[in-house]
This record gives sequence, structure tokens and C-alpha cells, in this order.
Amino acid sequence: MHIPDGYLSPEVAVATTVVSVAVLGFAARRAPSELDERRLPLLGVTAAFIFAVQMLNFPVAHGTSGHLLGAALAAALLGPWLGCLTVAAVLAVQALLFADGGIAALGANVLNMAVIGALLTGWLLARTRSLTDRSRSQMLVVVAGAAWLSVMAGAVATAVELAASGTVPLAEVLPAMLETHALIGVGEALITVAAVALVLVRPRAFVAAALAVSVALAVAVAPYASAQPDGLERVAIDHGFAGSGRLHAVQEQAPAPDYAAPGIDDPRLATAVAGAAGTLALFALVLGAGAVVRRRQPLPS
Repeated sequence: MHIPDGYLSPEVAVATTVVSVAVLGFAARRAPSELDERRLPLLGVTAAFIFAVQMLNFPVAHGTSGHLLGAALAAALLGPWLGCLTVAAVLAVQALLFADGGIAALGANVLNMAVIGALLTGWLLARTRSLTDRSRSQMLVVVAGAAWLSVMAGAVATAVELAASGTVPLAEVLPAMLETHALIGVGEALITVAAVALVLVRPRAFVAAALAVSVALAVAVAPYASAQPDGLERVAIDHGFAGSGRLHAVQEQAPAPDYAAPGIDDPRLATAVAGAAGTLALFALVLGAGAVVRRRQPLPS
């Protein structure tokens, strides 16, 4: 669901950026008080895991693929505000280093893929706290529903933004986005529930193994991921606006565009190297930022 530059009008791009910056600014102010000893180790591995699994496009119906968005997972593990910041960091790295998603459209992508899903998941977990505090299985049901809804809500937001930009009429793009992403949302729910269940059962094992698993997925599985267009790409192809997508000038100098490390002729090896580098970079960046924020937290009086 990464929107490239060229799909959105400047007005819509600016408006979504303003909303995203406002939410992320509020989340950043909340971060010091929410970074407890339990959440800090999860920051880096959650970012690394989301990045790696987003590379694993899985096939769905009609020659279309899907991939994890990760906002529901991040919110379930870290809380909604830290979840927003974590997924936003992943999206920024993807746009700047891998030319995945537009630079001008980054605000829209953060809104659609990070903010909406994380806040929706946080709200649902808060609303059902009396149930989820009593039953682990009920919590997982809520998380599964939130993960599916996060994909559908992001699809709705994307459709509205495309229509407001004059790219495609809402009556065409909204049903297409919902139909395409309904099955992708099922994959999102399954992956999210599996990861959250592991954390609930073996939290220390998750933190210890998640980075290794993330790198292994990026190296061994991502090169064999589905090459079919993802949900938004399929809708763009079917409705005739795929050709308006373009790279920002900044992305022409991206180190590994399209997740292919430069100077490597074997495309699968190039993907594996780029995936491993991106996974480790996200881990170091987000964990380091979290550690800095944690150190700045005032000591209890």
C-alpha cells in the first residue's frame, strides 16, 4: 500500500503530512513515559521484524500479492504511540534507502499504514480491556480483528486520498481497494496474531530470537517472495493510473532501489543482501533512538 509520488495532488500530500507530523509529534512527547524496561527491548526487534516481513509479499487472488503493514502488531506489542513511531521509522527508511513509497507521499503513507492502524488497535484494546485482561485468547481475537480492520481502514484512506487528488473517482477506487485488501487483511491478521501469541507465551524468547528470524526471513525467504503487484499496484493497473507513479529526485540516489543491493548481478542475492542490511539498520536505528529517549526520561522523585 506504499503510495508512490505522482498519485496524490500536492494539496493532499501536504494535508496528510500535516496530520501525520502532528500525530507523530504527540507520540514523541508520550514516548519517554511509555518506554519502560519491557518495551525498550521490543522496539528494535519490532521494527526489524516489520521491515523484514513487509518484504515477504504473499499471493492472493487475481494475480495480486499482499504484505504486512505492521501497525496493529506494533501497537499490540508497544502501545499505539510507540507503534506509530516504529512503523513511521520503517516507512521512512523504505522510502529513503529503498525507493519504496514516495517522498512527497510519505506523510500519506505514514497516515495510512502507521497512524490509522496503530491508533485503531490501541482504541480496540482499550475498549475491550476488561475482556482481554482476563483471557489471552480473547485478546488475540481482538488483535486479529484490529489487524484486519487496520488494512481495510488504510485502504479506505488511500482511496479517499486518490479520489481527492483527482487521480481516480471514489466510486471506482473504493470498492476496488476494499475488495483487493480484504484477503490481504486476513494475512495481516494471521501474521500479527502469531507474533503477539509468541510474545505472550515466551516474551524473552521473542526478543532473543526475533532479530535472527527477521534477518533469516530477509535473506532466505524475501528473494522468493511473490512478484505479483501488491494491492494498490493492482488497483492502479486495473484503473489506469499506474503510469503516473514516479520516483522523487532524492530516490534516484537511493542505495538499494527496489530492495536490490548495487553491484550484485544475481537478483536473489541482491535482494538478500539489501534485506539483511535494511533489517539490521532498522534494528540499530530504532533501538538506538529508544535508548536515547529512555536516558532522557526524568528519574522518579
